[in-house]
Amino acid sequence: MNEVSNSAEILSVAAFDSHPLELHPYTQYEQLMDALPQMMWVANADGAINYLNQAWSETLGVAIADSLGLRLFDRIHPDDRAIAFRQWQQSINTEQTFELELRFRQVDGAHRRFVVKGRPIVDAANAVEKWVGICTPASQARRVETELEQERELQTVITRNMAEGICLVRLSDNVIVYANPKFEQLFGYEPGELNGQPVAILNYAPDLPAAEAVTREILQQVEQNGEATYTVHNIRKDGTLFWCEATTSIFEHPEYGSVVVAVQQDITDRLQAERELRDKERRFRAIFDQTFQFVGLLEPNGKLIEANQTALDFIGASADQVIGQMFWDCPWWQGSHNAQIQLRDAIARAAAGEFIRYEVELSGADGITATCDFSLKPMRDDTGEIVLLIPEGRDITQRKQAEAKIYQLNAELEDRVARRTAQLAQLNLTLAHTAALLEERNRELDQFAHIASHDLKAPLRAISNLAEWIEADLQGQLPAENQLQMGLLRSRVLRMDALISGLLDYSRVGRTQAAIASVSIRALLEEVIDSLDPPASFAIALAPDLPTLPARQLMLRQVFANLISNAIKHHDRSDGCITITACDRAAFYEFAVTDDGPGIAAEYHDRIFVIFQTLTARDSKENTGVGLSIVKKIVETEGGQIRVESEVGQGTTFRFTWLKQPKDVAPEP
Repeated sequence: MNEVSNSAEILSVAAFDSHPLELHPYTQYEQLMDALPQMMWVANADGAINYLNQAWSETLGVAIADSLGLRLFDRIHPDDRAIAFRQWQQSINTEQTFELELRFRQVDGAHRRFVVKGRPIVDAANAVEKWVGICTPASQARRVETELEQERELQTVITRNMAEGICLVRLSDNVIVYANPKFEQLFGYEPGELNGQPVAILNYAPDLPAAEAVTREILQQVEQNGEATYTVHNIRKDGTLFWCEATTSIFEHPEYGSVVVAVQQDITDRLQAERELRDKERRFRAIFDQTFQFVGLLEPNGKLIEANQTALDFIGASADQVIGQMFWDCPWWQGSHNAQIQLRDAIARAAAGEFIRYEVELSGADGITATCDFSLKPMRDDTGEIVLLIPEGRDITQRKQAEAKIYQLNAELEDRVARRTAQLAQLNLTLAHTAALLEERNRELDQFAHIASHDLKAPLRAISNLAEWIEADLQGQLPAENQLQMGLLRSRVLRMDALISGLLDYSRVGRTQAAIASVSIRALLEEVIDSLDPPASFAIALAPDLPTLPARQLMLRQVFANLISNAIKHHDRSDGCITITACDRAAFYEFAVTDDGPGIAAEYHDRIFVIFQTLTARDSKENTGVGLSIVKKIVETEGGQIRVESEVGQGTTFRFTWLKQPKDVAPEP
């Protein structure tokens, strides 16, 4: 590509292009032209010279006055005049600058080669008014050209090897005219593939018109401001999207006219890292501000550089009001001068590497205070130097208040316990005395029951014996009615005897301590059934999984004996069936005695356990009404419960529970 020519030449020609000058001696423009090292000349429309700068005289060795009024062609070598004239005419026709190498005659008659540049100056009617030009010695021009070429080559090498992507965009049609290798690689194109392409293909947008609009907006900014720096969303040839930071500017290119130079660098990774950093900062800030604890950051000298929202809310201040202050001068510490002194000492120790922790009263807004569990933790960098201090405070006001309340309650409780202990000691003495009296009363009751039983049974035995003697003496002489009455007399005597025995047994339940032994329920039931001697037609079935357990055998025997005896006695058939089962119920066994007898109406289910209550007349079926009462009392005394399940005509089931471990015995290990 063509590069810009020598700066002095451009300055000279531009000066004449911009301002058609009427040059007169000693004007400021003459001073400027005289300062230039190149030969400057101004000629009339026909080529007659009317101005030469000082370099003309110094270079050719002729006086300026001797050349004024001569035609420019008069100083040119005769062999060069034809080509000079053709370039002169072409420049008039095109109104463009001409440039060619010509030989000029020096004062000694010798000719020297110069590179001549000239341009016509036209008036409002587009007619040539004058000419301006510059002559540079050919050797100097070639040296300058060589230097410029070397500079262009160096610029090309630099451009090709830059880490940033560079492209030139022709402003007239927004077409890419050059892209360095890095730019092509950045967008995924082959070498030279981008040349001639519209620059809009590089900018990402939902559709082509939108992409072109983005391009126009960017180029308008550059045109208006001369340059622009912005972040742009780009798209590669394969459709991959990425972000670039672009710097653009405009310059005049000798071949392409006005072009935009765009330098772009891929910042996708940087933007991603920045987004991740912002996300982390947001998460940190959310945690930092939402924690219930007071948290901040200090410089090692104690200057506050950060405080979380909890801490700020406590004092009713914004971050701007406290950030930058020395920590001990902040509102949290204004309630106590001693607290400020203690804090300054703590900061100095923490800055030396010590972890500090203590309880302190902090001051808040509206005169409130809070007891805090306060700490200072030093933070080190990779070199081990302490760079930050982290102050942290947990509000323990409620905990301290609770501790004080607990201390007070403990003191009150200890006082109450002492008083209650004294009361219990007195109560224990009373209970011991009462227990002794109760034991004495139980002994007296047992003695009374025994005596009463003996004294009541003795007359009954006499009556029974007397009745038997009368029957024996009058055998065969008593009418049938008298014999029936004598039978009733004996049965009433036997009932009274059984009633007295039942009362004695009932009174003893729970007051006598029977021995505890390992009891096989199957063996126990076999003994009970054998002692009851049921009719041969009566079936009694025992479940195969009956347990063995520690129990007061006498009590358990009495329960089973009463339940089985009742089932036999009150059955409405001689071929009845009784089934006895057991079920494991955690801490209990549940036993069931089921018969297929006449059943019991629901309204009598509670009544049958009341002492002396019977469901049939005693004369029709001998019964004291004490047996089920004794069963209920034994079961409940041993820690169990008993209930009946029955319907008329559907048989009866008595279910009772029995502890696996008797109440007075600790479980085996």
